[in-house]
Amino acid sequence: MAQVGLRACEDEIRNYIEARDFDRAIALGQHVLQYYPKYLKIYNFLAEACLGKESYDEAADLLMRILAVD
Repeated sequence: MAQVGLRACEDEIRNYIEARDFDRAIALGQHVLQYYPKYLKIYNFLAEACLGKESYDEAADLLMRILAVD
């Protein structure tokens, strides 16, 4: 299986969000978090995708996770 760098994943998630393909952005973001659960930038992307889907409670939860980091 080919390895993909985090930067490439960030770019792909950002592209999905820009294309309004929020479900794919969320799926890829959740996949990345399985391996890097403390990678805050991904939580931000997920929150943005949730806002795009009008899933406001989920977006708020994700943003609160970012703010809770010490």
